[in-house]
Amino acid sequence: METMFKDFDGEYLYNKIISAKIYLADIPNRFTNVNYIVSTNAIYIRGEENIKNIDEIMFHEIFH
Repeated sequence: METMFKDFDGEYLYNKIISAKIYLADIPNRFTNVNYIVSTNAIYIRGEENIKNIDEIMFHEIFH
């Protein structure tokens, strides 16, 4: 079953993403390559990750 967003605002989502706090970091291997930290409202991406290749996990964390 699918549900369509009636009031989806792509511009709002775009502005939230480009203004997000996103950092490249040395993340220990026991954690995923991309992490959203609620307390700082920031996204941390393992430094060696290719940020031009947005995978499923990265998209999921950015969408938070």
